[in-house]
Amino acid sequence: MDEATKIALASSVENVPNVRILNFVYSKNENVLYFQSRKGDQKEKEFERNANVAFTTIPEKGLSYIRVNHATIKKSEKTIFNIQDHCCPV
Repeated sequence: MDEATKIALASSVENVPNVRILNFVYSKNENVLYFQSRKGDQKEKEFERNANVAFTTIPEKGLSYIRVNHATIKKSEKTIFNIQDHCCPV
């Protein structure tokens, strides 16, 4: 997770799949990925309807990746400014 810069995040609402590429920040202490979203945007609405997701890191070089299914998305009360000192920005 320390070397990845992007993930492909897969979600589904009413059996319609959607995959998006996202930059993220990983908190080792919390074992949580954070990514930015604008209030009321389409992805936020989608996650409210179905919080079950899967993701894979996108390798910058080589073929090593991390793949996770059975993950859950939930809205954080933190802002990017709250977590920047406690996480490893990528």
